[in-house]
Amino acid sequence: MQLIELKAELRRLFSLAFPLAAAEAGTQLMSVVDMAVVGRLGGRELAAVGLGNAVFFGVSVFGLGLMLGVDPLISQAVGARDLTSARRILWQGIWLALLTAAGLTVVLLFGPLLLHAVGVSEDVVAAATTFLLIRTIGLAPWLTFFVIRAFLQAHHVTRPMVVSVLATGDRGRRCVARSRRIGGFAEMELRRCAASVARRSSHGTAGDGGSRHLRVGRASGRPARHG
Repeated sequence: MQLIELKAELRRLFSLAFPLAAAEAGTQLMSVVDMAVVGRLGGRELAAVGLGNAVFFGVSVFGLGLMLGVDPLISQAVGARDLTSARRILWQGIWLALLTAAGLTVVLLFGPLLLHAVGVSEDVVAAATTFLLIRTIGLAPWLTFFVIRAFLQAHHVTRPMVVSVLATGDRGRRCVARSRRIGGFAEMELRRCAASVARRSSHGTAGDGGSRHLRVGRASGRPARHG
């Protein structure tokens, strides 16, 4: 009997964990697409994107730590069938994400000064500044994503995250194919790359299935069936 219960528990665990792990792995693999695209611009642009991302994540990781703290709060509320508290924590987390993003954006605006201070060449700093400023646009959606993901996964809703990663990966594939056709990029393409990364931060936020789940849960007080 205990073996049967263990198998059932493992089945439920993997049905939840595997899609989340796949979505996270797909998100990380998007950096490969970034390098494949930007690498065709040249060494200066590749260095600029690397430095811009280093500054961005070096600052935004503080916000990420705050957002991950929402995970256990929502899970405990859902586990206790206190869906009102779960929704309240969700919206409080979203407000926290927006306020945190506003504060970190101010810090990121001084990122180019840090690059100057460590002796990065002027032309690389200029390109890195372009990338960093546009990349920063996606900070608020990126932090919000972790809050909404916590709410969805607590209700065993994982499909929106997986679908969003697959859709984003297809867009990245088309971007690489385009770079091969034209053989190189101008400065405008660096801006487009940064804008694509910023948009990607918001693609996994909920999706159609996730947004329906949020609306149903808010209106009825009950979790929707997971897709």
